[in-house]
Amino acid sequence: MQQRLGQFAEEADNAFASQSWLSYVLMVGGVLEGLLWNEYKLDSFEWLVKRALKNELIDEHEAEQIHEVRHARNKIHAGRYKEEVPGRHLALDISVTYERLLKRDWADKAGSTTAAGAD
Repeated sequence: MQQRLGQFAEEADNAFASQSWLSYVLMVGGVLEGLLWNEYKLDSFEWLVKRALKNELIDEHEAEQIHEVRHARNKIHAGRYKEEVPGRHLALDISVTYERLLKRDWADKAGSTTAAGAD
């Protein structure tokens, strides 16, 4: 999992540097989902975010930002071609939250909130 998330994070960095905003948002979503999955082992990205918020692993603003990324990732589906794709605005908005979450000490912050200890 660490290796895969590292690859996604590197890809996100490359996408941001080249101003490939859609790619950046997709990769950030993959990293964030992976970090949350590693804590809670739930199948749904939405439920991962809700559990992390409930257990105070993330705050309300971070949860909102992650939900924006989650919604943006779903816009790659063919049937949603009429919807606007994520661009620079979302990428810049999420970048601060993303960097903060990457630097967070997840083990310390999560404490006993892993899947086994969560309700």
